[in-house]
Amino acid sequence: MYKNTKEENKKRFMELSERSYTESRCIFTDFMGEADLNDLMEIRNKLYACGIREFGGFEGAAHIMVGFGDEETLGYEEPFPVDCIMISQKSKKFAEDMEHKDYLGALMNLGILRSSLGDLVIFDNSCCFYCRKEVTDIILTELKRVRHTSVIAEVIDSFPPEFLPELHEESGTIQSIRMDSCIARIFRMSREEAKRLVQGEKVIRNGRIEKNPSVELKPGDMISARGYGKAIYTGEEGETKKGRLKINWKRFV
Repeated sequence: MYKNTKEENKKRFMELSERSYTESRCIFTDFMGEADLNDLMEIRNKLYACGIREFGGFEGAAHIMVGFGDEETLGYEEPFPVDCIMISQKSKKFAEDMEHKDYLGALMNLGILRSSLGDLVIFDNSCCFYCRKEVTDIILTELKRVRHTSVIAEVIDSFPPEFLPELHEESGTIQSIRMDSCIARIFRMSREEAKRLVQGEKVIRNGRIEKNPSVELKPGDMISARGYGKAIYTGEEGETKKGRLKINWKRFV
């Protein structure tokens, strides 16, 4: 499948912000992954002053829809054009164990693009996700089976609590709040490994690729290390007797 280059993405984002600004209306992207969001963040200060909103369905979502145009700039705020879908197996007695790839494959076999779907979350062999409204009817009427199991799809108000990712509060000590030091402590790796991740452009901070291993984290920073997970840095609370900093974070599990 063809993927836009960074420059094509940036040009598209600039055009969308211009349309929202000049036409005084809300314009929405598809669901985007971290790489596309990083392209947007790199030119955020250059976009037209239309206001930007983000929607992933829950805190820490990896796939985000962006809306150009908000209440402050337009005088009104149009809701994101999404529905929340629940896919359940019709009979628990004959149910198979389903994985993320099973549900995603079944949806894409309907001709639905990945960019029309937010994060797919599995719990107790059911799947919950947000999708663009244009594909809702296709899913409700045409999705009958996942693998060999009969399923039913329905629209619900929002993610049930049991589907939401858990945040574990954790703490530890480090020598400094440099990016590489914090990543090493939070994701349990050596500082050299953390430094290589950052320099290899595999660390995302607040939706943007972080290339500087010595940059200091700020409370509220959302950190994603590819292959290791995601966490929110919540700050420091003083020094130990040996002069090390005690830091706190919330890790998505």
